Amino acid sequence: MGQFFSNSTDEHLKFYRTLDGINSINIGIISPIVTNPLSAQAIRIGNNGKIKRLQRFVETDNGLLYDFDNNTTLFLNKRDDGDIVISYIDNEANLSVNKIMEPQIREFFKPINFGDLSNEFDKIYDFVKLEELKINNE
Repeated sequence: MGQFFSNSTDEHLKFYRTLDGINSINIGIISPIVTNPLSAQAIRIGNNGKIKRLQRFVETDNGLLYDFDNNTTLFLNKRDDGDIVISYIDNEANLSVNKIMEPQIREFFKPINFGDLSNEFDKIYDFVKLEELKINNE
């Protein structure tokens, strides 16, 4: 049985999920770095953007904050009306976006479920779906 991940620099996200189809924001799994347990989780902004590893994760009652390499940040925030706002900043690409999560992305979003390698990203599914359940049960 061969290795699933290569030892070389990753060029492609594995088991990726799209957060923003218009701006091609994808999160997924890459080869982890032993010294950083979060490093297997990464983001790519734009079709030709660089893959950036997760460095820090913070969960609050109303949001999920992800800090990646090169001052790239992703923040998901719940509004009182139930909408999920996605904010991301990629200083390298000179890109800053603040928008409501697209309904089709929200409806069909699935967790990555790749064991301990995707724990922080899998919280996005819970964040989106739990809010959806609250709205539907009101």
